[in-house]
Amino acid sequence: IAFPAMVAAFLVSFTSSFDEFALAFFLIGPDPTLPVYIYSQLRFPSRLPIIVTMASVIMVVSVLMIVFSEYVRRWGNTPAGPRSEGAQ
Repeated sequence: IAFPAMVAAFLVSFTSSFDEFALAFFLIGPDPTLPVYIYSQLRFPSRLPIIVTMASVIMVVSVLMIVFSEYVRRWGNTPAGPRSEGAQ
């Protein structure tokens, strides 16, 4: 029952971590977060292909998570619930 809520919480926390880039950039500690690391690597032209690849992978994973969460949401909204196949 809690699985859709856990997926939704993960998606919200994942997107808010990228949204709060300015806050993370100014409050950075000894270990940078992923958005700060990506931004800092853009200064080096030789590392640009790696950064572009990493950004592409992040975008693809984000889209897959959104599609999966929509699938889980629709699966949970069936008329008889998610266990409707075996309840006859």
